[in-house]
Formats: sequence, C-alpha cells, structure tokens
Amino acid sequence: MSYPPLPTPGFSASWYGFEPCCGGNIIYFRHDGTTNAPNEGISVYTGPATQGYDPETDSYVTLINQCYRIYRGDATDPASPIDGTNYYNLNEVPSFTPSNYTWDSTTTYETACGDETPGFCPECETQCYSLYPCAGDIPPVTTNTDLSAYVGTYAWIQVNADFGYACFFVTLASDCLNAVTVVVDAGEECSCNCECYEIIGTAQVDYVDCDSNPISTFINGYWKGCSQVYPFTNPSPGFNLTIVSHGNCVNGQCPPECYELRDCDEILDSIFSTAQSLSPYATLGQIVQIEGYTNCWRVTTAESCSCAINVVVTQVYDTCEECNPAPNYLLTNCDDSTTIIYTSSDLSTYVNQVVELNPDCPGCWIVSEINGPIPSDVPISVSVAFDDCQACKTTYYILSDCAEIEADIITSTNLSDYIGQTITLEWCPTTCWTVAVSQTSLNAGVLGDIAQEFDTCLACLTSFPCVCSRIKNHDTVAHNYDYLDCEGTVQTITLLSGERSERICMAHWLSSYPTDYVEYFGNCINGECPPQIYPKRDVKPGYTTPVCSTEKYEKITCKSAEILYKQVMTLRYGITNCCPEEDDKWLVKKQLIDLVALRDPDYDCAVTSCGCNQPTCGCGCNTTINTCNSH
Repeated sequence: MSYPPLPTPGFSASWYGFEPCCGGNIIYFRHDGTTNAPNEGISVYTGPATQGYDPETDSYVTLINQCYRIYRGDATDPASPIDGTNYYNLNEVPSFTPSNYTWDSTTTYETACGDETPGFCPECETQCYSLYPCAGDIPPVTTNTDLSAYVGTYAWIQVNADFGYACFFVTLASDCLNAVTVVVDAGEECSCNCECYEIIGTAQVDYVDCDSNPISTFINGYWKGCSQVYPFTNPSPGFNLTIVSHGNCVNGQCPPECYELRDCDEILDSIFSTAQSLSPYATLGQIVQIEGYTNCWRVTTAESCSCAINVVVTQVYDTCEECNPAPNYLLTNCDDSTTIIYTSSDLSTYVNQVVELNPDCPGCWIVSEINGPIPSDVPISVSVAFDDCQACKTTYYILSDCAEIEADIITSTNLSDYIGQTITLEWCPTTCWTVAVSQTSLNAGVLGDIAQEFDTCLACLTSFPCVCSRIKNHDTVAHNYDYLDCEGTVQTITLLSGERSERICMAHWLSSYPTDYVEYFGNCINGECPPQIYPKRDVKPGYTTPVCSTEKYEKITCKSAEILYKQVMTLRYGITNCCPEEDDKWLVKKQLIDLVALRDPDYDCAVTSCGCNQPTCGCGCNTTINTCNSH
C-alpha cells in the first residue's frame, strides 16, 4: 500500500504518545496544528472516548479516564515508532482544554509514571469490557480480559469453555461487576446482521446501530429499531419487558409489515392495514377497538395486505372477553320495584321478559341487562318466563290451531282441565285447538263455550264428516286454497282467475275469499265423491225430446230452471246469485232447444223453383237448428 509523503520535518509531522500509567501499550495521535496540542507530562484524561493507534497490535484503543504520560515525537525521525507507513493511521490528538485534561504542572515529557505529585493520579482500576452477542440466545457478558484492541469492533470470543466461539460486539464497560475471563480468536473476523428489534416495556437499552455505533437510550413503553446485536436491557426481558426480532433491516430501517384485524365474534370481515402502530398489539396478541367500530378486533401479522386501510386504535385489551365482557343482569320484582337482584348468570334469552325463579325467590321478576360491575352476584336459575308481569301473576292459556292456519288465541278463561288436550269451540266448530299455558297476556280475551274435546290433534282433525266439494276462483288474480282432507292433513291447491277445482273429498275448506263460489255434493263414499245425478221427471211412454238426447235436454232445462228460480229469489228476497255470469249461456241454450221443439216434424217443406242453392229463395229445407253440441 502506498502512502502520501510525510509532512515537512518538524512541527507539521509531529505525533503525541499516550503511555498509560496503569499499564498497556502506548497510544499514538498525530498533530497537524488543527487542535490545541496537550502539555507534555503527566495528565489525567477526562474527555470523551477517543481512539488512538496502537502500532504493537495494529489496532485502535480508546482513551479512558486515567493518568497518561504524554510526550511528542517526530515522524521523520528514523528511530520513531511512527513513520510514513502508519502516520496516516493516526487520529488528531484531543485538544488541550480543561474539560479534556487535568495536567500535573510539576511534570515534563521526561517525567516517568509514578513520579507525578503524590495523589494526583487516581488509583488504577482494571478496565472491563461489555460484550454484546449477535444472537439473543447468549446474554451480554462483562469481561476483565484486555480487549482494548477490539473496542467498537467485533470479535470471535469464547465465554465459557463448555461452549464454542460466538461473535460479540465489544465496548467499554462502566464497571467490572460479575466480570469473567474470556478467550479471543484473533485469527478470525466476524460481523452481525443488522436486525429489526421491537421492545415493549420500560428499560435502559444498549444496542449497536447498523453503522456500528454503540447506542445507549431509555425507552418508555415502546421502541422499534435496528441493531447489529441483541439489545441489552435493564431490566432484562421478562414479565414486563418483551423483545422480538422482526428480521433483517433494509437500508438501516425496519421493513414495513402487514396486519390483519379479525373480529372477535367472527361476524364482520377481516380488516387489513399497514399502520405500523399495530405492531406491539400483534406482538403481544392483544385485542383492540378502532375508530368507526364498536366491536373488538384480534391483531395478527399477515402475509399480504389487500385493500389495506389506515386504522386508529382507541382501546387495548388482553382478551376478547375483557374487550367485550359478558353482561350482568338486574332482576326487579313486579310488585316492588325497590326489591332487586344482581346476577352474572346468563339470562340473555330472558332480557325484557318476566321470570319465575327456582326455588328460593318467589314472585315475578323483570329481567334487564346492565353493563359494568355489580355490587353483588346471586346465582339464578329460571323456572319459566313470561312476556309481562300480568301473565306471570295470572294463569293465561294459549290455543294453537292444529292446522297452523289460524292465529293463536290468548285467553284468561280457565282451561286448566284441557291443558294438553285438543278442543273445538262453539263459534268455530271446524278448527281444532291445542291448549297450553301461555307465557304472555298480550291481547288476552274471554273464550266462548267449548264444543268438543279430543286427546290429540289427529283425533280432532279426523272427526269431521268427509264431504265432496269444489270451489271456483272468481277473482281477477290466482289464489292458493288450503283444505283439510279426510285424513286430517292440510292440502293446498292453486286456482287461476276463473278456474274451478275438481270435486274433492275433504273435511272442510280452510281458506276462502269473498269472490269464491263453493259447491257441495254430499258425503263421500269410501273416499270417493258420489256420482253427479241430475233430477229426472216422470214422463208418459214414448216421451221424446227434440233434436238432443233426453239427458242433454233435461240438463239444459234444469239449469235454466235453476237460474229463473234464483232470479225470483233475488227479486223477492234480495238474495244475490254468486255466479250470474253463466246465466245467459244456459238461458240461450234453453231458447234454442225450445225453438227446435216448435218445428212440426210432419210439415212437408216444398222446394221453390229457384232451388235451395239460391241465396235469395227457399225455406231452408236441409237446415237443422242444433244446440246439443254447444258447451
């Protein structure tokens, strides 16, 4: 390696040697006139840590607060330990100021250590060194082994003979408490990765930044930064102090991380965020509440952040239960609002209801939920719940439709003899009702007379006569029709506007509309509707009907007769016909067959000379009026 030429011999090429009075190699500094040179003789160095060059070990050693014999030399002197090969390794000598030196004015450059004024130099103390390991599995160590050549650098050091060598960063120690002897492998060099560390707690922290600068700082609650060694803290990591590594730093900075916030109740979707303020909560596995939400979130790290948003933490908890604690409950007596019971028993299903308790708390109690602590805690067991105090203090009964068509009936009528039974009512004989104790008094009324009693719904539903019926939808829209079949099962059919059902064997219709037309055809036989029979009249032998068959003629005649009868009933008694739209059809049919009946079968129709094929003549001999095929 080539060096620039030495300065001109004399002052500009001078150096200063610091001989430690407590022992050790001489430390050299250069002086080029930029600082105030120290006085030669015995001085106590009291300035900041400054490194001088040790040519014996070709290393730099830090000045400490002890006595040094200081003298000057010339780098151009052939006998000088400092020459052109190492002169430029020297740092500038610390300036001679009262804050840096305390000089014994009775001494000169020729004064040897020990010849200074008695008591001037402090007692020599062993200089110890702090060793900070790169990895966190080894604690920091204080050693009294001379590591002055490695201060501010790294070295392979064996702390214990039972373990191998590890890489340590070396700094000066403030004391030698618990100092041990170590072994240095001077032939190997090492260095540490600069990692991102997170410290949660309050402590004094010593670490080495990514530029190999030893840093000592005090953290109050939280710190996250980069260090080449595992941070040394006082107090040590434990219950109230946590240290976590987050991997290698990038350009001297902790890499940003992604965080996932998961709803404690698993109702809302997860939220992703790159807000680095979430780091301590993820590290400690804590639960947070954030602005804009009332629920609780569990914070964890995530591999990637899709649709990341910024979040602001408002509250922090250790558990979801602490964040959203189970509510407590207040029970107020229905008869005396000053009589109350507090409990933590889970009464969530009874909030705003009235309950009876088992077995030592008689009366009726209104249940309400309260937040926060309670002055006392009474274990509660609910016997039965009601909707209101009145229902709790008075026995009410509920009637439920077996067919599940009609709404429930709540009544204060005493039905204690019918609990668990099925009944029909005088005013509603075709509906079967099961009887039970009601938990509410809402809209309660007085019940009419009971018609019949049955053991089961099925027994009631199958007690009705099995009749044949059909229904026609005269509305402008389609309707669903429910009916109870003869086996006690609810059936449903759908009829379009104007559509009529088939004849059906049933107990009765369950649903109908004002525009419906219902017909009954008598009792069913063996589950079948009876055959449809039209009334016939006695006739003399040889009775015949014109054109149509006797059955067709009779049907048209009977239908028209029924229509005329209904017209009479409307005019005489005001009874309205349900199906007037079919009247005209049957009356027209009747008129047509009556016209045909007026023809004399014995009349001889004479054909005119112009022939029947002529449109303006003829009597229509071959034309026969026929309404039998009409519908």
